[in-house]
Amino acid sequence: MKKITLNSFIGIIGVLSVYLLLLSHLLNNPFNSRILYLVILICGLISLINNLKELTNNTILKVLLLLFVIILFSSIINFQLSFNSILYSILWFLVFNIALSVSHSLKFLVWISMLFFIVFFVIIIGNYFYSFIENINGFYSVTVVYYLICFVPIILLVDNKLLKFLFLIIVAAVSILSFKRGALLVVGLIILVFFLYYLFHRTKEKFSLKKAVWIISFVGLVFFIFILINNKYGINKLLSVWQYKIDTGSESGFFADVRSELYLNVLGMVFSSDPLKLFFGHGYDSVILNSSYQLSAHNDLLEILFDYGIIAFILYFIFLILLIKRYKRIKTSIIYSYISFLVILIVTGLVSHMITYPTYVYILMIYFGILVRREKSENRNINISSCLQLRS
Repeated sequence: MKKITLNSFIGIIGVLSVYLLLLSHLLNNPFNSRILYLVILICGLISLINNLKELTNNTILKVLLLLFVIILFSSIINFQLSFNSILYSILWFLVFNIALSVSHSLKFLVWISMLFFIVFFVIIIGNYFYSFIENINGFYSVTVVYYLICFVPIILLVDNKLLKFLFLIIVAAVSILSFKRGALLVVGLIILVFFLYYLFHRTKEKFSLKKAVWIISFVGLVFFIFILINNKYGINKLLSVWQYKIDTGSESGFFADVRSELYLNVLGMVFSSDPLKLFFGHGYDSVILNSSYQLSAHNDLLEILFDYGIIAFILYFIFLILLIKRYKRIKTSIIYSYISFLVILIVTGLVSHMITYPTYVYILMIYFGILVRREKSENRNINISSCLQLRS
């Protein structure tokens, strides 16, 4: 067994602190969040310093580093020097560095993530059924379902196929129960992209009856869960949730809501900005402070454009493009995991605020850190093997 390094130990402490922080949010802050934020900040800064050479030698990580610098600079020139403003705007990048620091315990990190996934699921499903069964008129969309959805890329790294299948069923079922349009959209697109990728590559790979059985079983179980709920509570009760949301104005069709007007409002604010603000933004969370709707942009690209300026917008857009191009380098064994990461980050970012608020995105950054570290470790092992073969 490899001896754990100090950097890996700091990374593990940081990841545990991140999950405890998210758990604190889920339970309405029963823990001291400020202490957890402080631990994550310290672990993140140490990890950033240790990873600096690696960050500057990798194109996609270099883009992320530049984005981090621009966001920090935007906070400074807009005099947003409070602890919370600076912390919330940069913490997602520090969390990535924390996960990147864990070089000797990647499987342990995956299983720690799965442990917290189970804890999150128990809390979310318990709260859901309480509100659904006891007080239907007070029902609300279970936004916290995004916690479980963001775990999907890590779930797909689990070696045990039965557990992997069970966890995916849990995510699909809770997404159906959440009645959250964005959640249903993301889960549906993940399944669709998986299917299209499988069809596109089936000429290159021998058809696998086992894989086909797993896919059919997955879809069948999701359908069975819906039927089970229908038989237990009746379709009218399920539909009454949507009817309640429509009657109260919280849903007016799958896409027809205030977002389109909000997007135009944010664009108007961007074009009316002075040159300095146009390039370097107005600072963290400025959309909600300046918009007549008093809402965030509900779109990461627009939020970054207004909050941090056109330079940060271009850098983030380049980052997304590089992520998409990167899939060609991903090994077949984890390609579905990477595809789900792309779909969740991009799609959720287009219809909500993934990067803006420091919650769900932390799980995706932990995954991305695991992915980059795993890729580097595998490349190093290949190089070592090649050198040994040359010597022999």
